[in-house]
Amino acid sequence: MGQFNTAIYFLMPLVTSVYSQQNQFVQFFATEGCTGEFGVQQNETGYQVVGADVTYASFKLYGLWRVHLCPAGCVPPFPSPILENSMNGICTNQEFPSLSVIQLTRFGNDDQSAKSISFFTSTELTGDEIAYTGDLSGINRNYNSYFFTGANRWTLFEGGNFNGTSKCVSPSEDVVTNGFGATYVGNEIGVLGSIREGCEEQSTATTTQATTTTMATTTMPTTTTIDTTTATMPTTTIPTTTTIGTTTTGAPIPPQYVTLYADENCEGAAVQVTSSGAPMFPMAHLSFEAFGLWRLHPCAGVDCTNAPLQAPTLGQSPVCVNRILPANNMIAITRFGDPEQTRKFVVFYSTPELNGTMVTYAQDTEVVDFEYGSYFFNGDHSWTIFEENSYQGSSVCITPDEEVSNRGYGLTYEANLVGKIGSIREGCEATTGSPQTTVVPTTTTGAPIVNQNVILYTDAGCQGESVTLTGSGGPTFPTSYSSFAAFGLWRLYSCPGADCSAVQAPAPTYAYEAVCVDRSLPSGNMIAVSRFGDPDQISKVITFYSTPELSGAVVSIRADNEAVNFEYRSYFYTGRHSWTVFEGPNYTGESTCLVPEQMVDDRGYGVSYVANEVGTVGSIREGCTFVTGSTTTITTTAPTTTTLTTTTTPIPTTSTISTTTLVTTSASTVSSSTTTTTDTITSTTEPTTISTNTTTTNATIPTSTSTMRTTPRTIPTTTGEPTTVEASTPDSAAFYVANVWLVLLCLPLYL
Repeated sequence: MGQFNTAIYFLMPLVTSVYSQQNQFVQFFATEGCTGEFGVQQNETGYQVVGADVTYASFKLYGLWRVHLCPAGCVPPFPSPILENSMNGICTNQEFPSLSVIQLTRFGNDDQSAKSISFFTSTELTGDEIAYTGDLSGINRNYNSYFFTGANRWTLFEGGNFNGTSKCVSPSEDVVTNGFGATYVGNEIGVLGSIREGCEEQSTATTTQATTTTMATTTMPTTTTIDTTTATMPTTTIPTTTTIGTTTTGAPIPPQYVTLYADENCEGAAVQVTSSGAPMFPMAHLSFEAFGLWRLHPCAGVDCTNAPLQAPTLGQSPVCVNRILPANNMIAITRFGDPEQTRKFVVFYSTPELNGTMVTYAQDTEVVDFEYGSYFFNGDHSWTIFEENSYQGSSVCITPDEEVSNRGYGLTYEANLVGKIGSIREGCEATTGSPQTTVVPTTTTGAPIVNQNVILYTDAGCQGESVTLTGSGGPTFPTSYSSFAAFGLWRLYSCPGADCSAVQAPAPTYAYEAVCVDRSLPSGNMIAVSRFGDPDQISKVITFYSTPELSGAVVSIRADNEAVNFEYRSYFYTGRHSWTVFEGPNYTGESTCLVPEQMVDDRGYGVSYVANEVGTVGSIREGCTFVTGSTTTITTTAPTTTTLTTTTTPIPTTSTISTTTLVTTSASTVSSSTTTTTDTITSTTEPTTISTNTTTTNATIPTSTSTMRTTPRTIPTTTGEPTTVEASTPDSAAFYVANVWLVLLCLPLYL
C-alpha cells in the first residue's frame, strides 16, 4: 500500500508538467512552414514594424490572436481571430513585406487562466468590447461575438435580473482538460440582460454549449430587439414599415463616413473610411470631412497610447475639419454608433467627450447605478433616465436632435453632462403611443425653464448672422464669429486647427440672463465648447474642481458621502439644492452650508458658481441642518449679470440659532455709481449699468468684459455669538443693515 501511494505522488508532478500554463505568443519566421529560428516574438497587443531589410514568410501562434497586415492602413476588413489551444502552436504561411506594419491583437490575459468573459458589438471580436468577471445584473447589451478564458462556465440571461431565457456557455473540451485556454464564438446575435458565473440547470432555461466554431447553434427567440439588415426597426417613433437602410420617407440612408483630404478645407486627393481603425498612409492629410459621429487623432508613428484624444466630431450633415494628419503615422479613427445611425441603443460614458468606462442600454433596465459624464444615442428614439432604481426619483427625458427626428436617422450627442442613472426606460411617457419629442420642465411659478444656450454672432457686440449651440462639443464652422451670447455657465474658445493642447482656456462665462462676450472665433478652427451642468439647470449635483475656474481634477457628488477627501479650488451646483460641506470625514469638523443664489431659488432653476475658493471636502451631506453647539459657515454667492431684490435666504435654522437676514442688494436697481463685487458688465445702451436684460437680443445683450467670479459672501454663525453679515453689497445696503439692527435694539425701549 505504501508503494502504491509513492507511485501516485511520483506521477502527480508528471501530470502537472504536461498541462503547465504557457503564455500566449506570436512568432514570425523568414521561411515558410515556421522552420528555423524565428525572427521576432510578440506576447502583447501592439504593432510590429517589419525592418527595411527583412521579410517574413510565416508565423506561429499560441492562444487567441488577430494578426492583421496593414500595407495601406490598419482598417477593416479585419481578419478573423485565430484560436490555438495546443501549446505547440499553429503555423500559418503569410508574406509580410519589408517596412510593412503588422497589427497584433491578443485576446485574454497572458496565460488564459483569468475568470473573464468579453462580449463584442460586432462579429469576429470586433466593435466595442466589455468584459465581465462575475455576477452582474442590469446589463442589457447587444452582442454579436464573445470569448472567455479559463475553465469557467457562465449563464447568460436575456432579462436584466437573472430572469428570462437563459443559456449556459461552457469551455471547449481542450480548455477543460488543460484547465486554461480560450473559448471563442465569432458570430452569434444575442441580448445580454444579466450574467452569472456557473451554470445551474433550470426547467425554464435553454442550455447550450459554446464551441470554437464561428457560428452558434442556438436560435435566438423571436422577441429579441436586435435588428439586422432585414429586420424592421423596434421603435415607437419610426413607422414599423421602415426598414434599416431607408429613411421615414423611403429614401436610402447614407452610412457614416469620414473622408481624408490632402489639402485644407477638404480639397485635393481623398480617401474614405467607414469603420473604426488605425490606418497609416504614405501621404499627409490636412483636413477631413465627417458625416456622423467620429473621433480622429494622429498617433506617434504606430504608438497611439500616448496621443492626446480629440473631442468627437458630430456631422448631422457633412462637416469639414482642418487637422494635420502626418504621413506614415497611424491615425486613430473611432466611429460611434451603427453605420445607418438608426439602431435603438444609448451609450453612456463615465467622463466627458465619450471617454472612460462605457455602458450600453437597448431596452428598459430597472437597476443600473452608473454615473455618466457624456452620452450618445442613435435614431429617432427617446429615453427617460431616472436617478433611482425601479424608475423612481428625479427623471429627465433625452430626445433626439430635431434634424434626427425629422429625417428618421442620425446621432444625438452630449459631450459634457454629469448625471446618474438609477434606471432607464425607453420613451418619455408611460402611456402607449409615440414618445414626446420635447419635454419642457417648468419653474416654481409654472413658467417654462429656459435651457442653457450659446449664440455665436458674426459681428462684435452680438450683431449679424448667428448660430445657436446647446451642448458641449468641438464644432468647426466655415464662417468666422466675433462674439457670443451665453445663458447659463459655459466656456468657449478657439483652437488652432483642432489642437487645443497649447491654448490657455479662458474663464467660464456665467450669466443669469443672456450676456454678450466679444471673442474672436476664426473660421476653420475648432471651437472648444463646454457647458457646465444639465440643460435645465435643475439636477441635484455639485461638482468640485482641483484648480480655479472649473479646471483640473473633478469630483461630482449627487448624494450624502461620508468619505470624499478632495481639496478644491472651484465648484458649481445646479438647481434649488443646498449642501453641507464638512472638512473631516463622517460629517465631522468645520462645516459650510452652500445655498443656491437668490435668483436660482426664486425662479426654481439655475447654476451657482464659485471660481476661486480654497477648501477641503472631507464629507458632504445634502441640505443644511444646524445642531446646537456646531460651528457652521453659510455660503451663498452674489449675482453676476442681474440685479437681485432684497430678500431673505431660506436657510433652515433651529430655535437655538440667531435668526439671520441676508441682504443681497439694497434695492431692486443699481445705479451707475454703485460699486459691487460682481462681474464687470457693460451694456450697449447704458455702459456702466448692470441690468436684468429684458430687451431684445442684438440691441441690448449686456456685454461682459470680465467673466471672473468674485469671492462669495459668507456668514459665520457661532453658537452664543451674534450673527454678523460680511456681504459684498453696496454702501447703501450696509447702511440699511445698520438701521435694521438699530430698530431691533430700540424696539423694546419703545414698547
